[in-house]
Amino acid sequence: MPKRLDRLAAWLVTLGILAYLFTKAPPREILGALHLARAWTLPVLALLVPPIYLADAFAMWRTFGWFLARLSFRQILVVREATYLLAMINYSVGQGAIVYFVHRTRGVPVLRTTGAVLLIMGMNIVLLRRACAPW
Repeated sequence: MPKRLDRLAAWLVTLGILAYLFTKAPPREILGALHLARAWTLPVLALLVPPIYLADAFAMWRTFGWFLARLSFRQILVVREATYLLAMINYSVGQGAIVYFVHRTRGVPVLRTTGAVLLIMGMNIVLLRRACAPW
Protein backbone atom coordinates (compact mmCIF):
# COMPACT_ATOMS: atom_id res chain seq x y z
CA MET A 1 0.00 0.00 0.00
CA PRO A 2 2.74 2.57 0.80
CA LYS A 3 4.26 2.07 -2.67
CA ARG A 4 0.92 2.89 -4.25
CA LEU A 5 0.68 6.04 -2.14
CA ASP A 6 4.24 7.03 -3.10
CA ARG A 7 3.43 6.54 -6.76
CA LEU A 8 0.21 8.52 -6.45
CA ALA A 9 2.04 11.29 -4.61
CA ALA A 10 4.69 11.40 -7.34
CA TRP A 11 2.01 11.77 -10.03
CA LEU A 12 0.25 14.48 -8.03
CA VAL A 13 3.48 16.42 -7.60
CA THR A 14 4.23 16.06 -11.32
CA LEU A 15 0.79 17.28 -12.32
CA GLY A 16 1.07 20.13 -9.82
CA ILE A 17 4.40 21.24 -11.29
CA LEU A 18 3.04 21.10 -14.83
CA ALA A 19 -0.05 23.06 -13.78
CA TYR A 20 2.18 25.67 -12.17
CA LEU A 21 4.31 25.95 -15.32
CA PHE A 22 1.26 26.36 -17.53
CA THR A 23 -0.09 29.13 -15.30
CA LYS A 24 3.20 30.99 -15.73
CA ALA A 25 3.35 30.32 -19.49
CA PRO A 26 -0.13 29.82 -20.95
CA PRO A 27 -0.36 27.07 -23.61
CA ARG A 28 -1.54 29.59 -26.22
CA GLU A 29 1.69 31.59 -25.80
CA ILE A 30 3.78 28.42 -25.99
CA LEU A 31 2.09 27.34 -29.21
CA GLY A 32 2.47 30.86 -30.60
CA ALA A 33 6.19 30.76 -29.86
CA LEU A 34 6.48 27.35 -31.54
CA HIS A 35 5.06 28.82 -34.74
CA LEU A 36 7.86 31.40 -34.75
CA ALA A 37 10.54 28.70 -34.66
CA ARG A 38 11.97 27.23 -37.82
CA ALA A 39 10.36 23.95 -38.91
CA TRP A 40 13.45 21.83 -38.20
CA THR A 41 13.99 23.13 -34.64
CA LEU A 42 11.49 21.02 -32.72
CA PRO A 43 12.31 17.65 -34.37
CA VAL A 44 16.06 18.19 -33.97
CA LEU A 45 15.68 19.16 -30.32
CA ALA A 46 13.42 16.17 -29.71
CA LEU A 47 16.12 13.91 -31.17
CA LEU A 48 18.85 15.51 -29.03
CA VAL A 49 17.08 15.20 -25.68
CA PRO A 50 17.46 11.39 -25.21
CA PRO A 51 21.23 11.26 -25.85
CA ILE A 52 21.82 14.29 -23.63
CA TYR A 53 19.69 12.72 -20.88
CA LEU A 54 21.58 9.42 -21.14
CA ALA A 55 24.97 11.16 -21.15
CA ASP A 56 23.97 13.26 -18.14
CA ALA A 57 22.73 10.20 -16.25
CA PHE A 58 25.86 8.23 -17.16
CA ALA A 59 28.14 11.03 -15.91
CA MET A 60 26.19 11.23 -12.66
CA TRP A 61 26.23 7.44 -12.24
CA ARG A 62 30.02 7.30 -12.66
CA THR A 63 30.67 10.33 -10.45
CA PHE A 64 28.45 9.06 -7.66
CA GLY A 65 30.01 5.60 -7.96
CA TRP A 66 33.48 7.08 -7.55
CA PHE A 67 32.83 9.59 -4.79
CA LEU A 68 29.60 8.73 -2.95
CA ALA A 69 27.86 5.41 -3.19
CA ARG A 70 27.08 2.82 -5.80
CA LEU A 71 23.65 3.37 -7.28
CA SER A 72 22.23 1.36 -10.14
CA PHE A 73 22.10 3.07 -13.52
CA ARG A 74 18.33 2.58 -13.48
CA GLN A 75 18.05 4.48 -10.18
CA ILE A 76 20.08 7.34 -11.63
CA LEU A 77 17.89 7.40 -14.75
CA VAL A 78 14.73 7.69 -12.65
CA VAL A 79 16.19 10.35 -10.34
CA ARG A 80 17.57 12.38 -13.21
CA GLU A 81 14.26 12.22 -15.04
CA ALA A 82 12.37 13.46 -11.99
CA THR A 83 14.86 16.22 -11.31
CA TYR A 84 14.61 17.50 -14.89
CA LEU A 85 10.98 18.27 -14.18
CA LEU A 86 11.90 20.12 -11.00
CA ALA A 87 14.70 21.94 -12.81
CA MET A 88 12.14 23.44 -15.20
CA ILE A 89 10.96 25.51 -12.24
CA ASN A 90 14.37 26.10 -10.68
CA TYR A 91 17.65 24.40 -11.55
CA SER A 92 18.83 24.47 -7.93
CA VAL A 93 15.68 22.70 -6.76
CA GLY A 94 16.40 19.88 -9.21
CA GLN A 95 19.95 19.55 -7.95
CA GLY A 96 18.76 19.67 -4.35
CA ALA A 97 16.38 16.79 -5.07
CA ILE A 98 19.35 14.69 -6.19
CA VAL A 99 21.16 15.48 -2.95
CA TYR A 100 18.05 14.59 -0.94
CA PHE A 101 17.60 11.29 -2.81
CA VAL A 102 21.19 10.13 -2.27
CA HIS A 103 21.11 11.17 1.37
CA ARG A 104 17.81 9.33 2.02
CA THR A 105 18.61 6.14 0.10
CA ARG A 106 22.30 5.70 0.91
CA GLY A 107 22.79 7.80 4.05
CA VAL A 108 25.57 9.82 2.44
CA PRO A 109 26.11 13.12 4.28
CA VAL A 110 24.40 16.07 2.61
CA LEU A 111 27.58 18.14 2.29
CA ARG A 112 29.44 15.30 0.61
CA THR A 113 26.61 14.75 -1.87
CA THR A 114 26.39 18.49 -2.46
CA GLY A 115 30.09 18.49 -3.28
CA ALA A 116 29.64 15.76 -5.89
CA VAL A 117 26.70 17.60 -7.45
CA LEU A 118 28.72 20.84 -7.50
CA LEU A 119 31.56 18.95 -9.19
CA ILE A 120 29.19 17.81 -11.93
CA MET A 121 27.74 21.32 -12.28
CA GLY A 122 31.24 22.81 -12.46
CA MET A 123 32.27 20.37 -15.17
CA ASN A 124 29.13 21.27 -17.13
CA ILE A 125 30.05 24.96 -16.91
CA VAL A 126 33.66 24.32 -17.96
CA LEU A 127 32.57 22.20 -20.92
CA LEU A 128 29.90 24.69 -22.01
CA ARG A 129 32.37 27.55 -21.71
CA ARG A 130 34.86 25.60 -23.77
CA ALA A 131 32.26 24.72 -26.40
CA CYS A 132 31.03 28.33 -26.66
CA ALA A 133 34.49 29.93 -26.74
CA PRO A 134 35.30 31.90 -29.89
CA TRP A 135 37.24 29.87 -32.41
